[in-house]
Amino acid sequence: GQALVLARVLINNAWRHYAWGETGAAQKYFTQARTLLENNGQMNSLDMAEVLNDLGLIMDDGNEAEQADGRRMLYKAWELRRKLAGDVSPESEESLSNLGMNLLFHSGGSDFALAVNTLTKAAEVADKLWGPDHPESAMAHANLALAYQMLDQSDQAEAEIKKSMAVTQKFFGPVSLDRATELQVYGTILQAQEKYKDAEAAFKESVAISESVYGPNHPFVGSALTYLQGLYEAMHEDAKAQEVKARADKLRGTDL
Repeated sequence: GQALVLARVLINNAWRHYAWGETGAAQKYFTQARTLLENNGQMNSLDMAEVLNDLGLIMDDGNEAEQADGRRMLYKAWELRRKLAGDVSPESEESLSNLGMNLLFHSGGSDFALAVNTLTKAAEVADKLWGPDHPESAMAHANLALAYQMLDQSDQAEAEIKKSMAVTQKFFGPVSLDRATELQVYGTILQAQEKYKDAEAAFKESVAISESVYGPNHPFVGSALTYLQGLYEAMHEDAKAQEVKARADKLRGTDL
């Protein structure tokens, strides 16, 4: 009992450091929690699965070798969660989502099809667990929309993101960070369809939400602006693109 309490303290401490951008310290605390669980007979426990999942997530920030190690940890966590909690469980849904996003962004394109299949399964599990009209399900469908878009399947991507956006607006209203993220995905889809004015409106709304939540001078607003910059570059509106880039660089501290 005491070992599990200490492991939980280490896990919470790890996430605190990760939120501060201290990935090395976070990895150290997660590893300590893993060792503590191993030494106390918790190799096959949901606590161990959580630590493996957490380690796999933060290793996304590393180099290619670390990302591959992280993917293996995410897979081990999913296998353990399936065994202990079942295929249709919040733990398994989380692991499927994490695995799918890892495959999407860290496979160099070689595992895009597997990423779509994994994220499809995550969305199916989410719908079974919470129903399609739930924020957790909305997030799963937003992830799937992004995967379809990266596979250049814009019709499927648009169908998925519209499901997600309707639920998110219903639960959180028009001003939420989840909606801002969905608008970025939706804008990317519209841009690929050459619906530039609609894409511009989506990206501008995403920026406005970020400004409302964080304030107009926060670095995260700069990240939102990069989508608008990319759109103007695609539209060959160079003056607008440069104006947006200058503001984004200043907010992110890269304008030197």
